[in-house]
Amino acid sequence: ESDVSFDVAWHSYSCGDFHGLGKCIVSNGYLRLILTDLKRVYSESLNAEDLEERCKELNPGLEVTPSFLLKHLDLHTNSALRDNTSIPLKISEHGSEKLVLDLTSDVSGVPFIWKYCLIVQGADELYNMVTLPMVLMVAGLQKTQCELIKLLHTTDTEPRGPGSKLSQKKRNFDECTFFDHTLDTGMLRGSLGNVLKSTFNSSGEDLFRKFMRAYREGQLCEESVPPVIETSKNYFTEQDESTRKKGGDLRPVTQTQACSTEFKAKKPKRNMRL
Repeated sequence: ESDVSFDVAWHSYSCGDFHGLGKCIVSNGYLRLILTDLKRVYSESLNAEDLEERCKELNPGLEVTPSFLLKHLDLHTNSALRDNTSIPLKISEHGSEKLVLDLTSDVSGVPFIWKYCLIVQGADELYNMVTLPMVLMVAGLQKTQCELIKLLHTTDTEPRGPGSKLSQKKRNFDECTFFDHTLDTGMLRGSLGNVLKSTFNSSGEDLFRKFMRAYREGQLCEESVPPVIETSKNYFTEQDESTRKKGGDLRPVTQTQACSTEFKAKKPKRNMRL
């Protein structure tokens, strides 16, 4: 039987000197909280009996059902993991073997106190919950990047001269269809070895080095130099007149150097059909 927590996305979580990821899963009457600092994985699973016992211990004057506890803790814990500052989830004990978190909320105006006591897991859990998903994410993002570059090159090679005919129907990029096609089940079919071989190969060495160098440089200047917010850049090159006469293609974009949050499209000429 597959672990339902494998498909649940991680959320960034930081408290004090702990910087990592967290996820809260409720399934089949169980609640499971998992945190990782990428060095080790901490986890706790609670069933209905565990929830009732801990609730009586921490909130002796409150009577609630296990189903209510599941819904309440699911809502507030996940909200806290999603950076909801009004619902504090703080670490009160942080060790190599144990992680204790305090969740503060209320039930009908009555303060509600909860403690999670997470225990460090073995190497297999670190692999299953952190390492493997990270490798699959890298493989998926690499595949997406390659397909997007192919799409750009296909667009670049479309007829664009004075006598060429452009499609009179405007084509919109369908993001959902693109990802459904790109990230199909066949993409990651086979053993982990095949995924690693197709993802971490010689074609990605240069990009890997650039990522690592950018990370090191960012760490060195993080405190000494204020962050620089760059405006959108145009990474496309235009053909000169001689190249256009020869019918040459645009120079291909080989590496994506930055991701901008905002792109401004050029204003189309009057009466141009797209």
